[in-house]
Amino acid sequence: MHNFNAKNPTYPLVGFAIAVLTLVFGLVFVENPNIVYFYIGLYILHLIFGNFKACLVVIPYTAIMASFFAFVTYIVAQDMESTMHAVYRSFAVCFTVIPGLSIPTVNFIKNLRQINLPKGVTLGAMITINFMPLFSKEMKQILSAMKTRGATSILNPQVIYRAFLIPGTGSSEILWKMYLSPLSFPQWHQG
Repeated sequence: MHNFNAKNPTYPLVGFAIAVLTLVFGLVFVENPNIVYFYIGLYILHLIFGNFKACLVVIPYTAIMASFFAFVTYIVAQDMESTMHAVYRSFAVCFTVIPGLSIPTVNFIKNLRQINLPKGVTLGAMITINFMPLFSKEMKQILSAMKTRGATSILNPQVIYRAFLIPGTGSSEILWKMYLSPLSFPQWHQG
């Protein structure tokens, strides 16, 4: 998340307010066909104010999300107007993310402390903001370790056994011995 910070980050609460106003404005005026000009202008303003990396990161997610919701809406409603409303709603959600990506986490948490929010709210915000980057980093490390040990596919039964069953049950040594030779431990197989 720190990789997408703007050169001159906006004041954190201003960025948060911009995000909320973008979402509300985009959802309220979704039926207006000229809302596309609002999104184009907003995107240009984000580029001008230094959120270039965040704007580039949002493009593929916006395309995927808008395409998915357009496809589903068109199949269900079979109406082009409803489909465009779904696309505009997707744009509203995706453009809301840009200010959040350009605000450094440290500045946002410092700002929450400066306005004397309770520690529980500040701590909750910090955990929420840092969870996904840490989770994705851990997943990459786990997949890298699995590849290093020769487990190339998650569908392999040995990989499932080693990755999920052994840690999930706790006693890996007993399970491993049972797996290798169930006849040598008759006390485990008695009803």
